[in-house]
Amino acid sequence: MSNQTNLKEYGILLTAIEVHGKEFSSRMRGYDSDEVNLFLDQIIKDYQAFEHVIADLEKENNELKRKLNQSAHPANISAPVPNSANSASPTQSQQLEDLLNRVRDLEFHCWGRTKG
Repeated sequence: MSNQTNLKEYGILLTAIEVHGKEFSSRMRGYDSDEVNLFLDQIIKDYQAFEHVIADLEKENNELKRKLNQSAHPANISAPVPNSANSASPTQSQQLEDLLNRVRDLEFHCWGRTKG
């Protein structure tokens, strides 16, 4: 998986593949191996779902950051630039603030904290 190193960065130690490949030794009076395997299958499905959710949220977060960056640099926009570079209209300021808050919310949702 391409974002496997990203998952480790967030403290996620196992991937679905690692859970699937885990072998346990058997003993007398041990756990029912079929029951354990069924449970591990459920865990694997959850891990795969988490990996997809994280990848989707990272993609959305990066897209929002890109839009925010474009909004913060008027030279990247084809619309005319006002005389004073620091004079953003109240509507633009509110939009920038809304985007920044959305990015912060996504970072908190993904990682339990904001980055940077």
